[in-house]
Amino acid sequence: MLRGVVYSEVDLKKAARSENSLFGQEGSGLGEAEQEILNFVQSQARNGVNVSAKYLKERFSSKPYGWPEIAVFCVAASLVGKGKVEVRSDGVIKEGDDLVSALQNNRLIENLLFTPQTEFTSAQLRKAKDLYKELFDAPADGSDARSLGAEWSSSVAEMVEEIKSLTQRDAQYPFTKSLKPLQAKLQAMSDKPASWFITEVVAQEDDLLNDKEDLLDKIRSFMGGSQRAIFDDVQQFLTAQLSNIEYVDGDAAKQLREVIEDPNCFKGSAVQNLKSDFYALKDKVELQLLNERKAVQAAVADIEVKVANLSEYADLLDEAKSQVSDAIASRKVGLDNITLIPALRDRKNSIQNDLFADMLALIERLKPVPVEPEPQVTPSDKGKTGPVPTPPHTPPPPAPKIIKASEVRIDFNAPYLADEADVDRYVEELKKSLIAEIRDGKKVVV
Repeated sequence: MLRGVVYSEVDLKKAARSENSLFGQEGSGLGEAEQEILNFVQSQARNGVNVSAKYLKERFSSKPYGWPEIAVFCVAASLVGKGKVEVRSDGVIKEGDDLVSALQNNRLIENLLFTPQTEFTSAQLRKAKDLYKELFDAPADGSDARSLGAEWSSSVAEMVEEIKSLTQRDAQYPFTKSLKPLQAKLQAMSDKPASWFITEVVAQEDDLLNDKEDLLDKIRSFMGGSQRAIFDDVQQFLTAQLSNIEYVDGDAAKQLREVIEDPNCFKGSAVQNLKSDFYALKDKVELQLLNERKAVQAAVADIEVKVANLSEYADLLDEAKSQVSDAIASRKVGLDNITLIPALRDRKNSIQNDLFADMLALIERLKPVPVEPEPQVTPSDKGKTGPVPTPPHTPPPPAPKIIKASEVRIDFNAPYLADEADVDRYVEELKKSLIAEIRDGKKVVV
């Protein structure tokens, strides 16, 4: 039956692979030795007996066969490669390299059980192929149960990876969580034997196709189309402009957020319809930022006018005037880089409340130092020898401290003004406090 062929370990690896079988390509028929082992496995199966690799080796290496052990395993592996029998070890199917490794290990061959491959009707195969085409959007190439089951297993694994890549982004796209039940169903199929995909998977046809058509296909379309770009733009805008939106149109932002947080937003045109509302809100924010920057610039310009009208400023040297002007202008630097409305308002308030007082203090520091007069020689000093007497040095008065009117303490205990008498008393106390500050050498900015 072996026709004098000598087999080796290399032949065992060839035999176990359906795409490069030792005895010819799948579908080319069985050799005499293959048919002999297949008949034996089938006869034992009819009696309810599973044939182990060890028993095959003992039977066919003994008389009347007398085959070498490696020849028995090569022929048996070829039957697996051609889909005529299947081999399990502790319930796990062994094929290809896994089968070869197991056959080469004497401790495992007793647990390698050979059973005939189940025969399926053409109707069962056609049903499995039709479902495959609908689920994976491509026709199946396999023409028999083994190759068709292998295609199913491979395509299921690819779809699991595709869904996993989507659900891993659920922080950015929360709606992808809806795919997790489908992912779990497919993962449960990953270790199923080929025959399961012919007989059992069709029982899940409705659930699988509903999930695929209602969820996976729609999410695929969403992620690959223009709606994803709109979703990304809206999500990024709401995150980046959170502090600004409250000052512009909080209700419009709330409506945008409700749409993108809807777990079904990938269905229909809800996200597509956001486009005009999104751009309208974006324009509002940009216009408000522009107005806030202009308000800062106007506040600076107001201080510039006030300072320019001061007699103290007019008395400064040109270099000192430039220092004051540069200090005022510095408050306008970098406005285009400030993108938060509250930050711009804080700068404007700081300019209105503090800049004028700061400039007054700067002007006081920059005032020119008065020149000491040269000693004068009087007629009575003529003819005298020795140094000319120097008049006593008079130090310049200290620079006045600049304070704001809001810092002046007023001795008025009433929490509010209720009548004209309260006003008169308040004004009188305010006057006293202001005069006291001025007499103390301070200037009060009002």
